[in-house]
Amino acid sequence: MNKIRDRDPGYAWVMVACVFILSALSFGTLASISVFLKPLALEFGFGQEGKLHLVIQ
Repeated sequence: MNKIRDRDPGYAWVMVACVFILSALSFGTLASISVFLKPLALEFGFGQEGKLHLVIQ
C-alpha cells in the first residue's frame, strides 16, 4: 500500500500550523529590528553605516 495515503488526514493540518507559526516568528523577528535599531544606534554611537551593518547582519 501507499504510505502517504495511510496517514491520518489531520496530520497535514498540523504541518500547516507548524509552518504558519515558524513563518510568523521569522517575520516578527525581522520586522522587530526597526523597533530596536534607533536605541541600539544611540547606545553604541553608530552612524548610518553602523545601522546598515546591524540591519544586514
